[in-house]
Amino acid sequence: MDSQDNAMVLNHGFNIDALLEISRNNAISTTNLIHQVGEQNVKLDAISNMVTDLAGWKERREQEEMLSPKQAKAIHRRVNRRVYNLLGLKRENGKLTEESKRMRKVYGGLYFSRLWAYIKDEFDVEEYAEIPAIHFSDAKDKIDSWEPADGFEALNREAEENWNVNHPDTPVNEYLGRFEV
Repeated sequence: MDSQDNAMVLNHGFNIDALLEISRNNAISTTNLIHQVGEQNVKLDAISNMVTDLAGWKERREQEEMLSPKQAKAIHRRVNRRVYNLLGLKRENGKLTEESKRMRKVYGGLYFSRLWAYIKDEFDVEEYAEIPAIHFSDAKDKIDSWEPADGFEALNREAEENWNVNHPDTPVNEYLGRFEV
């Protein structure tokens, strides 16, 4: 340290050279820190892009994944239960009563046909098992709330007309045991 430096240290209580060295080191450290932050931002952007890609992949997979066999069976049972409940079909000892069998024979086919067509249309599929698994709960809800577009009376009339055309020797009322007085 020369005499002028000593005077600065004595007058101000610090060493200018030391401060300059610290400042230079801080500038280098700051530059390094800025560079590291920039690298971390690049890495964070890459991670963010990977998360976005993964979320998109997951969504596409969920949309493509069809009902599992167990879910498809549950949908099938739900359709059966809905039609049976709508027709008021009853069982005794685990089997349909004779009256219920006749009701199912007259009305069941059309009810099942319309309900299945509705479900396939709602989910834009050819077979109900092709419903995306992600829509399993929605499909159950739609089955539970299904009503024919023209109403039940119109559907029943159509079923009875179909019966009478296909069974001209046994009118629907006679087959069902409904005799008019």
